[in-house]
Amino acid sequence: MTATYGSYVLELSRWGVSTTVTNTADATLATNNSNGINNALTWASNEGYTEFVLPKGTYLIHETIPIQPKSNMTLDLGGSTLRIRDNGLAGYSIICFKQNQVFSRVTNGIIQGEPV
Repeated sequence: MTATYGSYVLELSRWGVSTTVTNTADATLATNNSNGINNALTWASNEGYTEFVLPKGTYLIHETIPIQPKSNMTLDLGGSTLRIRDNGLAGYSIICFKQNQVFSRVTNGIIQGEPV
């Protein structure tokens, strides 16, 4: 590990993540964002960061690939919106705490489902 504490700000281009949403049904964008954020979260956790910060924007998230916060880490949305991809499903997750995470929290943003 190179860090034992501190904040990591998501590098959008490094992880293939975009805040430009022109089509809320775009499966490719949603998949890239979900995978990129999750991969970066895993990397930051492995490096010992205790806070993960998203640059402000809107992130389209895939309905079958929810964001998975890590243990001992704060996910700071940085005033951003995590927006589910238009999918027509009755149930989905935008953020998922099903990996036995402990001491994990999400703060400072909007989690937006599909409009009715």
